[in-house]
Amino acid sequence: MSFKIAVVTLNQWALDFEGNTRRILESIVAAHNSRAVYRVGPELEISGYSVEDGFYDEDTVFHCWRSLMDILNQTKDYDLVIDVGMPVHFKCLYNCRVICHKGRVLFIRAKTSLAKEGIYREYRHFNAWPASAGLVPYKLPSCISQDKVEYVPFGANFVLDLHDKSLGGSTMRIGWEICQELWDVKNVSSDLYDNFGCHLVVNSSGSYWELRKLANVSNMIQGISLRAGACYAFSNLVGCDGQRFVFAGKSCIFDRGNLVDMMQVDSNHLFREMHIIYHDIDPDEINEYQAQQAIRPQLAVNNSHLVWDLHEGVHICAEVNSSHKILHLSVNKRTTTAPTTISTINAKGGVKKSISHSMSLEHAIGLNPKSAPLRFEEEINCYVSLWLWDYLRRSNMRGFMVPLSGGLDSCVVAVLVYCLCNHLHKMVTKSDKIVLAYFHSCHDIPMEEMQTRLASPEHICKMILKCCYLSTRFSGQATQTRARRLCDSIGANFSVESIDDIYEQCKRIKHQGELSQQQATLLDQNLQARLRMTMTYYLSEGNRVVLATGNVDEAIMGYLTKYDCSSADINPIGGLCKEDLKSYLKYCCSDLFRDHKEFVSVVQEIIAAPPSAELTGPEQNDEEDMGITYDEISVLGKVRRGVFGCCGPRGAFKRVWRNRNKPPFNSKIRCLRLREEGQDKEEADVDLMAVELGELIKRFYRRYIRNRHKLTVLTPALHAETYSPDDNRFDHRQILFPSMSKQFDCIDEMVANIKNYGVLYAPTQLDAVKQK
Repeated sequence: MSFKIAVVTLNQWALDFEGNTRRILESIVAAHNSRAVYRVGPELEISGYSVEDGFYDEDTVFHCWRSLMDILNQTKDYDLVIDVGMPVHFKCLYNCRVICHKGRVLFIRAKTSLAKEGIYREYRHFNAWPASAGLVPYKLPSCISQDKVEYVPFGANFVLDLHDKSLGGSTMRIGWEICQELWDVKNVSSDLYDNFGCHLVVNSSGSYWELRKLANVSNMIQGISLRAGACYAFSNLVGCDGQRFVFAGKSCIFDRGNLVDMMQVDSNHLFREMHIIYHDIDPDEINEYQAQQAIRPQLAVNNSHLVWDLHEGVHICAEVNSSHKILHLSVNKRTTTAPTTISTINAKGGVKKSISHSMSLEHAIGLNPKSAPLRFEEEINCYVSLWLWDYLRRSNMRGFMVPLSGGLDSCVVAVLVYCLCNHLHKMVTKSDKIVLAYFHSCHDIPMEEMQTRLASPEHICKMILKCCYLSTRFSGQATQTRARRLCDSIGANFSVESIDDIYEQCKRIKHQGELSQQQATLLDQNLQARLRMTMTYYLSEGNRVVLATGNVDEAIMGYLTKYDCSSADINPIGGLCKEDLKSYLKYCCSDLFRDHKEFVSVVQEIIAAPPSAELTGPEQNDEEDMGITYDEISVLGKVRRGVFGCCGPRGAFKRVWRNRNKPPFNSKIRCLRLREEGQDKEEADVDLMAVELGELIKRFYRRYIRNRHKLTVLTPALHAETYSPDDNRFDHRQILFPSMSKQFDCIDEMVANIKNYGVLYAPTQLDAVKQK
């Protein structure tokens, strides 16, 4: 006897109560029509996740209850357990799951552990419910009519039993784990499987995409499901709900460690507003499997405990506060699935044991292609396109405006929009109603003309992408030619506009006092850069989203002008490093558009061209201006904060010195070595390597602290890297820094120790370090 569950992925929008409720209802209707008995959606799906300080407004909670009332009224005839996420105020605010059935609230499960790492700030808005507090009565608001039932259980550390009403029917036990609770050292699911004997744990989440981390959640869930010998369902948000990150989707179901189904990362799934995966769970099969594998739950609770028959709506008294409870609910069995018996083969070729599964053979032996990891270039292609699409359609703008320089960064931005056009074209061929509605509303295309006027990605690109090349007397012909050829190859609108006249007019303004040559050059460069930003907005005609074209490495070094083309509406590459952008373009040439000869030709030229701002002439070189390469910035950025640590100047030098023979530092040092007279070759190399690395670290941090103020006005960029310097959301630091002389003195001290003793610390210092 099996129970069918529906795991929902939704593309919600913070505070869009009308749209969010509509999408939730659509998912409930779809689950009901598929004969599911349990429907679970993502975290905070009614309000949207990124409400943030809007959670302080009492209106937010009020509208959530009103939306829930609409959901209950329209689903009161459904024999379906509905699990939705919303904030609930109970003396303070809690992030909750509200479990409903036949138009009634059954109980409320509060989150016990709040996310506070990365971009999360849940502790700012919510309280964590103490797991030891168990359940307490919660008085429902007056708008939720419950047939004289005013109170429902509220809290955590309980489970729900679903009974099959048919003769000899099974019972499925369900427990809840909400997002962050999965990642705690002592996660909730372990307790639910071990102490409660759950057959299914559901996790409603708001997990965002970060580069090269897409498989982390599914790997974690697979291990939990395998160890427990039971089922785990993960429901996640997808898309941009109004913030500078994009939710990853990838909702999945694992049964006894085997992947049953997972939302795919492609046009057919990511760009939908709703996606549902299903699974038939047979509790008896799970019990049999656990018995064969010697998995024996401790069952800290049993039927001798107080049972609340929530189907009948029993009033909950205030004195009920036991920390462990089982809540019982009877539902009509709506579907059956004939189990398939699968024999697993041991290493010697013999039959190990026979296990009954309601899954296909490929799931049972772990060959499901949906679990295959994506290349990071594929992640960029899908998730950046999704973020751009959600922003475009929800802002009701006609398209994008990109200032092309002919260099790599602005080229990537244009190519990303072209990739979005390829995704949209696939959706048009499937007559996707959301895509068609956008072009009908914003481009006045009649529905009957959609297929002809949007016949190719290039046709779509012609409509939504406008590019301009803003030239001065310092601009090179090669960059202009590359920009034009790129636009021609992808179908984008392109124009060349000279800003020389405006630039020369501004230069006639007299300065008070004499300027040094360096000051005058810097002012001239900044003037050109800011004029380009102003002209870009003017050319956008007020109906296009202006895209910034600066990468994360330039941001962390402050290699930009305040209010130049780094200032725009949004920045799709502001969280990506130069090396990854280059790899992405190579991927486009070798995989996505390898048959597009002109595109491949011009993009390969752009990749090969040295990076240059062309503010003093075509010969200007970004890396020479900064005194550091983009590869070195990327590594040092991850040492400052990211996968390689969280270090100041002293810690960064230690970390880099220990890895001095690895790229990118080894090649640079070899080029700069100069042996001093009278020194042994190897000794001289080590000494000069220490000096050069010390100066490199100082140069990196000097530029960072000197330009930290620029990061306060950076355009909102899609979060993609752990070393993002995004001031407003991810990297909270002071604006004004001191000279860091003490920190740099420590580097000089360690360099001297390397010269004198061959180690980072002098012998006396080494003893002190060991004592610490």
